[in-house]
Amino acid sequence: KCIGCHGPEMQLAELRMDRKDLAFESGESGGSIEAGSAEDSYLIQRLHDRDEGILMPPTGRLTEKEQGLFRSWIDQGAEWPDGLQLGSESQETADETYAEIYRAIHSNDLAAVQAKLASATDSVTKTDRYGATLLMYAALHGNPQIVNLLLEHDADPNFADPDGATALMWGARSEPIVKLLLER
Repeated sequence: KCIGCHGPEMQLAELRMDRKDLAFESGESGGSIEAGSAEDSYLIQRLHDRDEGILMPPTGRLTEKEQGLFRSWIDQGAEWPDGLQLGSESQETADETYAEIYRAIHSNDLAAVQAKLASATDSVTKTDRYGATLLMYAALHGNPQIVNLLLEHDADPNFADPDGATALMWGARSEPIVKLLLER
C-alpha cells in the first residue's frame, strides 16, 4: 500500500519505500524507519498520528494488525535483506487503455488523458487490482483539471474502494479538488 506513492515511479514527500537504502534514509523529514524503535520511526507516526498530517495511506487506514506488524518488524530490528526491492504496485489491469490513462494521470499530462478518454469506452468506471478508480488517482495526484475531466466523463465521485475510501478522501489535501468533488 506504500509503493504506489513512495516507489520507483513516484516519491511523494521525497520518500521511497521499495528499497532498503532509500526507505531508511529518504523523505523530507529524514529516514522514516528507526530500526529497533517503532516509537521513534516516522513511518509509524504517519500511520496513526493525525498531528503529523494526513494519515497514511490516504487510501484507507491500515488495520490494527497491519500496523502491529510494522511496529513489531521495526522493534525487532527492521531486517530487510540487501538487494531485495519490493515490487511496483503500478496499476496492473487487463485494460491497456486504463493503464495508459493511469500513467498520464500520474505524470499530470492533461492532453494525454483527454486523448485516451476520447477513445475509451468504459475505462473511467474500471478499477485496478486494489479497487481504486482513475478518479481516485487523479484526486491523489492533485490535478483539478484531470479530476474535472474524469467527472465530465461520468466518473463516479461517490464510488468507494474496498476500504471505504472515496476520491474525496484520496484528494483531501487539495482544496480545489475537494470543491470539485463536493459539487458532484
